[in-house]
Amino acid sequence: MVDSAAAAPGYRRLLIVDDEEGMRHMLGLMLGRQGFDLEYAEDGEQAVARLLQGNVDLVLADVRMPKLDNLGMLKNLTATAATSAPHDGNVAPVTGRRFRWNSRATRWRPRWQTGR
Repeated sequence: MVDSAAAAPGYRRLLIVDDEEGMRHMLGLMLGRQGFDLEYAEDGEQAVARLLQGNVDLVLADVRMPKLDNLGMLKNLTATAATSAPHDGNVAPVTGRRFRWNSRATRWRPRWQTGR
């Protein structure tokens, strides 16, 4: 196991955002064992509401969710950042989809984008 202090210095309070309960549970088990303080949201709307309250260091958010997906959540946070959002924008995308290397673009792309 990786030491949490080495893996993410300064990040103690994490918000896990995923519409699948199993994925939230699995991430919670792994990260909880590393000593992180965890909170959960089922979609982007719940996550934005929670982030407006403050005290979250890092958000792990599923890329595809109902109601408000990862990108919509980021746009919403960006729009409210100037007025009231105390969150500083540390959001890491999480997905259960498989990725395949695209050598022409020299970057990782979702398998459905590679046409294979």
